[in-house]
Amino acid sequence: MSVWLINMCRNIAPSWYNALNLRAQGRFANLLNFSAVYTWSKALDWESAEERLPGFNANLMLGKSYADFDHPHRFVGSWVYNLPDLGRKWKPLTAGWELTGIATFESGPPYSIQMGVDTSFRGGSIPVFPNPAGPLTTLDIRQSNGIYLTPRNFAAPAFGTLGSLARNAFHGPGVKNFDLGIVKNFSIHERFKAQIRAELFNAFNHAQFVFGGASLASSIAAPPPGETQPVLQYVDASQFGRVSASPSRIVQLAAKWIR
Repeated sequence: MSVWLINMCRNIAPSWYNALNLRAQGRFANLLNFSAVYTWSKALDWESAEERLPGFNANLMLGKSYADFDHPHRFVGSWVYNLPDLGRKWKPLTAGWELTGIATFESGPPYSIQMGVDTSFRGGSIPVFPNPAGPLTTLDIRQSNGIYLTPRNFAAPAFGTLGSLARNAFHGPGVKNFDLGIVKNFSIHERFKAQIRAELFNAFNHAQFVFGGASLASSIAAPPPGETQPVLQYVDASQFGRVSASPSRIVQLAAKWIR
């Protein structure tokens, strides 16, 4: 007797997005141009990537949670300031200078905490989520040597059952970033101009952290002799909940010839 098992995967995952968007922009005395945009939003979906197995095949709606790209709050302000003309005496030094900048303040993206091993005994690579163990507490990353969460926030569900935590249940560290630039424009001829510029990305070298999620356990083994419960090998607390760092300050110099 032959047994055929056919798996069919379709990209089916609705999404929902609601937002309040506020914008202000203006110009002052031909010297300052500015723009400021604030967005308060919520993005939900069943799944945020193609060909990713759902956590609950029997009821896909149980996977509804924050989308991978959900950032509840985001503010971006930008400006270009032209230094004023201080008269003929100082014109060679002050003319053509521009100060530019972009300030970004943003909530962190969501992340998932998974068991890391199949404690539900469903087989395959289907994710298994733990149970929350009280209110979530986070650590000061700069004081904890890069640890954002501890395993004490979570507990393994009973074997053969599903945990109550959802995917993307929490949001990680946010972003506070300034990009600055200084530009000097030269008029060389009626038809030709030159420009030199210096740009600083993450100008104040403020540490920006990224937390992509974590797993509670690294392996599961058969019960030892005389026991009935499998044995979980948990991830060491010093390695659980660690963040990675975004690039530090980047300085870029450029020159341009304009015809």
